[in-house]
Amino acid sequence: MKTGLILISITLIITLVGTTTLIAQKIPQGHLSVPAKSDSQLWIQDSIEYSPDGKILATTVGYRGEITLYNAQNGDELENFAIPQGVRCFAFSPNSKLMATGSYNSNVRVWDTGDVANGIGLRLRYNEASFLFGHKAAINCIAFSPDGKHLASGSMDKTIRIWDVATGKHILTIKASMGVVYDVVYSPDGSMIAAGCWGSAYLFDAITGREIHFYDQRGATKAYTSTVTAMTFSPNGEILITGNSGGAVHAWNVETGKHIRRLILTQGRNHKFASINYLTFSPDDNTLACMSSDGNIYLWDTNMQNRPKILSGVSGRGMAYSPDGNTIATVGYNQISFWDVNTGRNFGLKNVRTRYELEDR
Repeated sequence: MKTGLILISITLIITLVGTTTLIAQKIPQGHLSVPAKSDSQLWIQDSIEYSPDGKILATTVGYRGEITLYNAQNGDELENFAIPQGVRCFAFSPNSKLMATGSYNSNVRVWDTGDVANGIGLRLRYNEASFLFGHKAAINCIAFSPDGKHLASGSMDKTIRIWDVATGKHILTIKASMGVVYDVVYSPDGSMIAAGCWGSAYLFDAITGREIHFYDQRGATKAYTSTVTAMTFSPNGEILITGNSGGAVHAWNVETGKHIRRLILTQGRNHKFASINYLTFSPDDNTLACMSSDGNIYLWDTNMQNRPKILSGVSGRGMAYSPDGNTIATVGYNQISFWDVNTGRNFGLKNVRTRYELEDR
């Protein structure tokens, strides 16, 4: 009886080893590892972004923790990769030569994009400028400064850390009275950093970390204090636009810190709150776009006084303008959708596939 059990155990071990080897062989060369499942305390985060030079469209699907890169001109898949514990957020440098990623396990990495469009994939430099350690919890957001010299990362550990991109050196930690940092964005001139947190937004001096303003956020009712989920500066840097999980978009005066007005209050089904998922200005600076979980993208003209144009039937949590400003791409539920900004027509759909699906083409 004991001999039989031993033989069964040995057989199971051999089977498991063989299966592990087979899985390892299916990971494409240069791809790192299968991400762990996301922490249940972290919300699912989908992101999509065009490289500033317009050559690459990159996207993450939150629960997978992978990044997929596409040729922005023809839609072909170029590369798909994951890192230990999964990619949570990413950003391109202003010159498109670098990509920074933040992971669920608190690490920030900086990649050379090389020439992905011509088959040369992302590569780590394997020096101190590629591996940025210091956060104590998952990275929620990441942003390059306008000149590309600095990188800001916001974390579940309630801090923002500023890094020198060329050397990887940690320059500054901003904490103040913040809670968890859900979004971070540089002002157009790079002199200030805005942080979105639970119940409030903050404005800091990007060099010293000094708190400049505190923006108190309210949700749909005074009894509900919401999380700041999205932010953007106006092109001239004079207005900070914030969106929150209570469905509200607010405009604030950067110089005085005073509230200017509420632009919109969106609602989901059964009058429940609809979170603001993304805010951005168009490449020509003439349109403010707001993506809401109510299934719409709202487009305001520059003065933000008139009623917004609405793109309806949008699903997902991430959006991005194409560099020419004519297309908006959205991602969510394993699909990328494309919208003609001028007509409001949805003209394309693409499934986001896993690394194994890409390898099996």
